[in-house]
Amino acid sequence: MTFEKSIRLGFVNQLLQESILYTQVNTTSYSILKATQLVIDQLGEKIIKNVDNDKLSRYKFELPVPLITFFKEHEGFFDEEIMVIRNYSKEFMLEANELLLKPVTKNCTLSDVILFQRFFIFINQIMSTLLQKKMNKKNKERVINSLIPSFNKDRLIGILENFIDDKNKINELIDIFTYEKSYKLDLLYTPFLGASNCIVFSSMLVSKSNLLRNIIAYSYLSKNQIVNNSNGLDPLVNKCYKLFIDAGYTTLKNKKYSQNGSKGEIDVLVIHDNDIILIECKSPLSPVNNFELRSSIDHIEKANKQLDLSKSAFLDDSFYKSFCKQNNIHYKNREIKTCIVFGNRLLNGYKNSSRPIRYIHELGMVLDDGIIRSSVGSWSVWESDTFQHQDLLNYLSDEKTFIHYMQDSMEQRYVEMYVKGKKARLETYVLNQIKVFELFDKNLKIINKDEKIRNDIRLEFKEQGMSTDL
Repeated sequence: MTFEKSIRLGFVNQLLQESILYTQVNTTSYSILKATQLVIDQLGEKIIKNVDNDKLSRYKFELPVPLITFFKEHEGFFDEEIMVIRNYSKEFMLEANELLLKPVTKNCTLSDVILFQRFFIFINQIMSTLLQKKMNKKNKERVINSLIPSFNKDRLIGILENFIDDKNKINELIDIFTYEKSYKLDLLYTPFLGASNCIVFSSMLVSKSNLLRNIIAYSYLSKNQIVNNSNGLDPLVNKCYKLFIDAGYTTLKNKKYSQNGSKGEIDVLVIHDNDIILIECKSPLSPVNNFELRSSIDHIEKANKQLDLSKSAFLDDSFYKSFCKQNNIHYKNREIKTCIVFGNRLLNGYKNSSRPIRYIHELGMVLDDGIIRSSVGSWSVWESDTFQHQDLLNYLSDEKTFIHYMQDSMEQRYVEMYVKGKKARLETYVLNQIKVFELFDKNLKIINKDEKIRNDIRLEFKEQGMSTDL
């Protein structure tokens, strides 16, 4: 599969997973947006005020004390926050409580980041709704002047104390999200700009940015050892190890070795009667820009070098005999296989240096129950009713598997633009959902089908002029 195709398919699968997580959220609980809309409906014009001076005409917003108290006294998380927690618990391979307790500064955890952002989601919804109502030819300039609020830092800290009852935590979070000139400017990572004793920001940018994810990503760039410290325990390695243990395999993890003067470490080693699978685990965050995408490629290159070294060692019979003896493994001739396991979907299925790259949670599905679930139906990827080692080998192979059926359902598209008479053309891919479920029906074991949803998709494709044929 081409690099571009694997990236596009990864984004599609990521969005599908997020939509599934969204449907699992209990929408009868509190929502920040719903609560804010109630405030707007009840108070409306009482919140927004005109400000006129010699330099600038704008609107300002005055928030009633009982409104702030409501957010301060609210117990638990809102719907929007629950979605973020579930999504990143999955990506970071941590239970929700472990994720929330992950430290990001001296005094703050990821739970504090969620409470910190709550205020900005709240204020952005109020600002965008009320300013939109004010937008007309007469008020256009005044509205534009109101889009980027400026807060005295002490005043902002005072407001945020209603959301996080610890001034030290607030100061640390403001500092970590404020642009520092020694690093590249990226407003998604550092959406605050400091000016004298003021903090300037776009409420939309702060509320829409994925601060939970970005504080981790930015901390990697800034060498924040508090975030980077995992006490030597990689959640992805532990997750991968447990998946194989639960599936009944003899499995080792974090095995260091030395052979012919070279030292290495195997993240996960899976022993079967006929083969040994050497696995290198890499857990970069899902990339959101070209820099992070290049970083993911660097992870693959490092994994390839490590696996080349490890495979070479195991092909040395004297080393292999010694390793088996040291780890109480029955010695016999086995085929040596290798695999890279990623913590995100974006390069799942991309074949690099004749070595498969697989997504950890998809691997877990193959080892656990083998069932692909979707709104249009469910299918089993196993050859029989129970898991067999061959099912794993099929999944890791370059033969026709469910991954390849999804790849075959990606259709090429071109996006073109002209600049000063020169044409630039971007090659990309989109997923044809109809092809996916028809290939699954043809090649996998069908568990159930929903013809109504399938027919709705076919009708939508026809209306859009897209192909419904294999």
